Amino acid sequence: MKNLAEKAISAYCKAQINFQHWAEKHNELNTEKQQTLISLKSDESGMSTAEYAIGTLAAAAIAGALLAVAKSATFRQMLTKLLTQAFNV
Repeated sequence: MKNLAEKAISAYCKAQINFQHWAEKHNELNTEKQQTLISLKSDESGMSTAEYAIGTLAAAAIAGALLAVAKSATFRQMLTKLLTQAFNV
């Protein structure tokens, strides 16, 4: 009976050790996968759709402002004077 109990305890301890080794290996694999996923998620090299929308609106607003300035009489007079002086030199 004592021999059977010792064998059972020994088998239990071996199973625990094997399980710990398996768990450590499995955890290392998960940790590597998690680190890869985290690094992929944290890569912010491109813009998202919302950032593209904001950038497009900003570009359109700047283009509209430049167009309004370019169509003004003051800008035309200034540009005409500048070009006249440049070609007369």
